[in-house]
Amino acid sequence: MSVSAAAEIDASAEGVAEAVPVEEQEDFAGTGGPILPWWSFIALCLAMAFLGFAGAWFLKSTQDPSCEGGCPNATDIGFFRDMYDHHDQAVQMAESYRGNPNPGGYAKVLAGEIVLAQRREQGIMYGWLQSWGLALGDVDRTDAMAWMGEPTTVQAMPGMQTPDDISALGELPSGEATEMFYLMMRDHHVGGVEMAAVAVRQANNEYVQRYAIDWANAQAFEIAEIDIELEKIGVDTSQLPSVDVPDEGDITHGHGGK
Repeated sequence: MSVSAAAEIDASAEGVAEAVPVEEQEDFAGTGGPILPWWSFIALCLAMAFLGFAGAWFLKSTQDPSCEGGCPNATDIGFFRDMYDHHDQAVQMAESYRGNPNPGGYAKVLAGEIVLAQRREQGIMYGWLQSWGLALGDVDRTDAMAWMGEPTTVQAMPGMQTPDDISALGELPSGEATEMFYLMMRDHHVGGVEMAAVAVRQANNEYVQRYAIDWANAQAFEIAEIDIELEKIGVDTSQLPSVDVPDEGDITHGHGGK
């Protein structure tokens, strides 16, 4: 640094010292830096306390299960866990049939739609369970359907098909496989609508209730389409089970009671 530059800095420092009254210069004394006025100290303490509270609230909010739409009850949780596995089998059936050497025209289209729609719905169920801090159900559990008062295995849920029949969809001659696919998927959908109807009435979370209504209506629509196709190939559908599709009137003020 040049002598002239050092002189200018010294002059500036002297000017600052002269500009600050002696009694205020005392606030700058000591080796610890400037001494804060009493009100600044209190404000700093309050700010630190607020930040600590905000941090604790944020941590708590990221750890607690979400209750958006209503805290989940046994039906919300059980329905999503069971329906996830129920959907999984529907996808297995559709994929097995699509693997047939000569799948039928409309039946192949329906199988593709089922794969896309039910995988998407599985993603929704998985996401909600995670938001509640829960996992999917164990496939070997024996308390599936407990929320409906009928605890059983996953394989024994309404509409579930046997593994051998699912495998046969990809191996049987086209006509036989197509008819079998329609009948199996119809039975599977009837079971799914039955589960959804109970969920609408008993669930506590309004989103679960509305998902159940939407999915039940979608499956009821596919049942109607399947019946049309079955009639075309000579199958009498008049004796096949019908479905009771839930609607908005089944929701009790947005929340169920169990």
